[in-house]
Amino acid sequence: MTGMRNRATPASHDTRKESRRRLVVGFSGLTAMLLLVVLAGLVTDRARQEADAAMAQAQAAGVANPGTGVPPPANEPLADLGVAPSVDGTATPAPAPAAAAPPAAGTTATGRVPDLQPDPELEAQKSMR
Repeated sequence: MTGMRNRATPASHDTRKESRRRLVVGFSGLTAMLLLVVLAGLVTDRARQEADAAMAQAQAAGVANPGTGVPPPANEPLADLGVAPSVDGTATPAPAPAAAAPPAAGTTATGRVPDLQPDPELEAQKSMR
């Protein structure tokens, strides 16, 4: 009987194997995330160093405040279309009014299409009420 207790059942062997696999996958994921964070830190640090070097070079060349000579483009698509006023208060050019087009063929002087005009008999019935 004591020999049966020491034997590992196939189910317990599978669960150990599954646990080990999950641990390996988890540690691999943590390692990958750590590497991504370190890489992002290195990239941002390098960009900051290059920006500082460019600023020092601009100051050495005599430019007081580099990058402020040209105003940033306004990102106001509705103001550009003339739909809404500009946020900064500058007047946007009004779109040129479209020239009045002559009435299309088949329309009356008022611009209505004849087959879409109200029925005269219906108009007479409305006036009688």
